[in-house]
Amino acid sequence: MKIIKKFIFAMVILLFSGLLFFPIAHANVRTDLRIERDFRVYINGQLTTIYDATMIYDTIYVPLRAVSEILAPDKQIQWDDDTKTAIIGERPSNLTPSSFTCCPEQVVFNGEVVKLEDCVFIRDGILYVALINISAIFGVPTRWEPLTAGSIIIGTRPERFMVQGLGLGEFSIFMDDFTQWELQEFYAHPRGVERSFTGIPLKTIFENLGFLVEDATATGVVFHAEDGFSVMLPWDEAIDSQNTFIAIKENGELFGTRQEGGSGPFRSVIALDPFANRWCRYLISIQIIR
Repeated sequence: MKIIKKFIFAMVILLFSGLLFFPIAHANVRTDLRIERDFRVYINGQLTTIYDATMIYDTIYVPLRAVSEILAPDKQIQWDDDTKTAIIGERPSNLTPSSFTCCPEQVVFNGEVVKLEDCVFIRDGILYVALINISAIFGVPTRWEPLTAGSIIIGTRPERFMVQGLGLGEFSIFMDDFTQWELQEFYAHPRGVERSFTGIPLKTIFENLGFLVEDATATGVVFHAEDGFSVMLPWDEAIDSQNTFIAIKENGELFGTRQEGGSGPFRSVIALDPFANRWCRYLISIQIIR
């Protein structure tokens, strides 16, 4: 009898726990879980004016209409309240409600119901979908980068380079971040020819990211390029603010991307290097070696 009572008690506890926590999976039930943050949303390399992305626990949600108007501007988006369906583009002739009672909302793109990896929810008349669902709906890659001011990247990535090995995670430095810092003009003289650049000392970049340069146990820095080239500098030389810079312009003109026939958009420039052999064009990442 005691065993039966314990079993019944355990089942009651499990059922009660399920009633408490299962609705959390359906974000429409709990809108009080919003974390107020100023996320930045990049779509196809451009910073957008989408300011109402939100987080529920570890899941990022974005407003479907705002994203759709950028990724599929030629397709009308509408809401069918009878079937709880967001329709982008062509409307199917035999539209039926979702079979998942826990997540009744669904999305149709070009006449096809999209299999969603996470639930959607509606708040203040706006339909939100999980970031992972944007990939399923529009067929574009997505990425969430919490260390770079909460950046949401949809589609092609913006102009940026990575900084790795700070002991704080992996950072992305976007062009709009870079240009908001204090840029300076500096000169280099490879092979005796004076050249003018605009950029920021590498030491300043590390300090802006909160890295204690003077207390570092690093031995060097490796610059990696988009074309596979890499080059290493000793630590003391890399953090010399008169020597090692990350530049975006030469003679006042942006380098341009490799695809555009340029040598950037970012380059490492070693101002005191007499032959420019250790400069790195098409810079995509900076790795600290310990």
